[in-house]
Amino acid sequence: MFLRHTTVRRGRKTHVYWKLVRSVRVNGKVRQEGVANLGQLDGRGRMRARHLADKITGKRCEPSLFEPDDVDDSETAQIELRKLRVERSRRFGDVYLALVLWRSLQLDRLFDELIAAGREDVRWSTLAAIHVILRLCSPSSDLALAEDVYRKTALEDLLGVPAEKINDDRVYRALDKLLPHKPAVEQHLRARLGELFAIDYDLLLYDVTSTYFEGTGESNPQAKRGYSRDHRPDCKQVCIALVVTRDGIPLSYEVFDGNTVDVTTVEKIVTTIETRFGAADRVWVMDRGMVSEKNVAWLRGGGRRYLIGASKSELGRMQQRIVEDADWTRSAYRRTSSFASSRTCCGRRSSNGRDARAWATQRAPCWPNSRRSNPWMSSCPRPMHVNCACDAWSNQRRPRRCFSNASACDYPAV
Repeated sequence: MFLRHTTVRRGRKTHVYWKLVRSVRVNGKVRQEGVANLGQLDGRGRMRARHLADKITGKRCEPSLFEPDDVDDSETAQIELRKLRVERSRRFGDVYLALVLWRSLQLDRLFDELIAAGREDVRWSTLAAIHVILRLCSPSSDLALAEDVYRKTALEDLLGVPAEKINDDRVYRALDKLLPHKPAVEQHLRARLGELFAIDYDLLLYDVTSTYFEGTGESNPQAKRGYSRDHRPDCKQVCIALVVTRDGIPLSYEVFDGNTVDVTTVEKIVTTIETRFGAADRVWVMDRGMVSEKNVAWLRGGGRRYLIGASKSELGRMQQRIVEDADWTRSAYRRTSSFASSRTCCGRRSSNGRDARAWATQRAPCWPNSRRSNPWMSSCPRPMHVNCACDAWSNQRRPRRCFSNASACDYPAV
């Protein structure tokens, strides 16, 4: 048995009549036979008739996508679509995904264990989740998060915290509650991220940046004037030291006074990481702002491995020491150019097609003051028919200097 309907138009009105029918076989043909006329039915009436038909036939009532199981006539109303408008639309997708990540990292359980529940209306772990999720989805100030951003998201429904209970004072107090537990949070994230993503911590990159304040910063003892990477020397600032993995996953951070020099932070950061996470066999990668003889000696004395950038002046002072301390082997290789021919320092094309910047020496005659000479050199001091291996045709668009009393160029390219 099933329901069928017929449509009857009378004037400007349309009437829909329903009846209960069944399929019967007469003389080898299937026909539909009416069982009962049900008249005009609403959604609730149709569902009752379908339940009745299933009871008669003994079949299970299949749920319908468009007809609810129980419709209360008192809750239905007729509306005019032309008069509908959208009010207070809220963001859902990004904050929902961030909440799933928060729970996947088990940070809600961590903060419930670290901060005991008290007389607060909103749990500290919930406030921490709100702060982190909004920072991730809409980076802005704490005041903007509390007064504007939270009301535009669906976190009120997802976390069950009314918008009236989120204000700037409560957000600031939550930060004060979370700060003492910074080491525990870092250790938890290191362990949890290692389980989820199999992150390697054998290589750590370390650098220092700064952030400035527009106000006077009198209540912050670390706010001082120093080297501003934001080009705001007129404002007070603090320095932030950050340690990340090779995949860019933050491991730890520290806040220093605004006038702290980068080179003075190496020993403290390395010691802090080794104390908190163990002195594993890892490689430290730092820029040349961390280079000093004291830091290099300290890293080497502790058996630590490191990779530090150095300026040309530092390399000049350390070159002789590096050569003497290590057993170096000089190797040469050939590099073939992608062009059909290459140029020597005199501007002549070589016949073998190899790049003049390779170790292979190119032979080409030198024609002083000739139109066919190198356009960046008025003349070449070399005599005719001498070996020339300088990098005249380089990306810098300038030739290296040749000396007539040398058997080859002073700076052969590799």
